[in-house]
Amino acid sequence: VIVRKQAALEAVGGVTNVCSDKTGTLTQGKMLARKALLPSGKRLTVVNELSPFDPTSGEVLVDDVRLEPASVNEIDELRYFFSTIALCNMSNIIQPQDEQTLWSATGEPTEIALHVLARRVGQGREESISRTGMSLLTEHSFDSSVKRMSVVYKLAASDHTIVSFTKGATEALLPLLDMKDDQRRDILHQVDIMASEGLRVLCLGYRHLDNADPKCITDRSFIEAEGSLTFAGLVGLYDPPRVESAGAIKQCQAAGIVVHMLTGDHLKTATTIAKEIGILGPDVYGSDAQTAVMTAMDFDKLTDDALDVMDPLPFVLARCSPTTKLRMLEALHRRGRY
Repeated sequence: VIVRKQAALEAVGGVTNVCSDKTGTLTQGKMLARKALLPSGKRLTVVNELSPFDPTSGEVLVDDVRLEPASVNEIDELRYFFSTIALCNMSNIIQPQDEQTLWSATGEPTEIALHVLARRVGQGREESISRTGMSLLTEHSFDSSVKRMSVVYKLAASDHTIVSFTKGATEALLPLLDMKDDQRRDILHQVDIMASEGLRVLCLGYRHLDNADPKCITDRSFIEAEGSLTFAGLVGLYDPPRVESAGAIKQCQAAGIVVHMLTGDHLKTATTIAKEIGILGPDVYGSDAQTAVMTAMDFDKLTDDALDVMDPLPFVLARCSPTTKLRMLEALHRRGRY
């Protein structure tokens, strides 16, 4: 560690707790879209991928049968699934210019992974727009308070068909889906299964807005563009742990430093990764305690007095907002932890 003031070294030496984000810090931040669930119940898997940015590597299977790009536009659920992950997306996939360069990408790792998946079957954003002549009307960017992103497209210059595509956290989209409660429970069950495999799960939806008031399309405060959505599927992304994470955590624990993971991801996704890298495990004090793993929703309901008697404070805190992370730090400071 290089410091300007020697006192800073003493501060580093006095650390008792480390609160770390997960994605890109404890993990590589190189998302791979591994699995998906279609509305019909069919399962989509990606196999043999060699690079997180190269759409020419790997195969897409639907129920273990190779998906041919030509068939995507012939099946509604496939067309809407791939349109959602490609269009509700601000990333760019960059093709190599010569034999010496590799595939690269710009944008958020989550969106890059989704875009690469779509490109694997010829359904990338540029391909879809050029093929159909559609044009973007509105983009509602991802917002951590609503945990979703939406785009609204006019399908062709000569057509009045307008469709909104939305992606986001399952708990944020489920209330907006036009379906019965038993169907929502089925989706949550499938999310749990995928999350327990260490996958980050996103929910997809779309809605036709042909007769909508223009204000409902452009103004996010009107819920119409992001309400009564048709379910388009689930997609699970895998972000492998950094090779050095487990060793670094083990060294911290040997030095008496407690490591906490504070993440925006699903509880089971976070728990699976935390077990893989040693934040949770048989050697970690209190890993089997009721409070060792918590969601931000449960954590935020507690008063400061309740947090001050909690033993232990969570090693894994999932679905965190920045406010929740700050409360965790304040709770540690009240205990005299550094």
